[in-house]
Amino acid sequence: MSWVTVRLSPEGKGTRLTLEHIVHSADVEQFWSQFGPGATGVGWDLGFLGLGQYLETGRDVAAEAAASWVASDEAKAFMRASAQAWADAHVAGGEAPDVARGMAERTAAFYTGG
Repeated sequence: MSWVTVRLSPEGKGTRLTLEHIVHSADVEQFWSQFGPGATGVGWDLGFLGLGQYLETGRDVAAEAAASWVASDEAKAFMRASAQAWADAHVAGGEAPDVARGMAERTAAFYTGG
């Protein structure tokens, strides 16, 4: 079980969306030690990418187009960059750089199939 809190607040001429995702479970320890914060972070980044595209266009993405994009070099580059950004945040939060990099590499491999 996990908890998600979403806050919307005015910012300039727009709105800031803040998401907090909390998991309290002993079962998470093994998963965390293997993948770190990018495991769910990359998924959230992909979700926000899709939300941004929807807000820009007002159109849903067809399932076939989404599946095709996920297999593309562009998508894989996005997922690798996202995993690395989560590793950078993890290091900024106190994790050893080599540990965070290893977690990011495993996370990117999971998402990209390689």
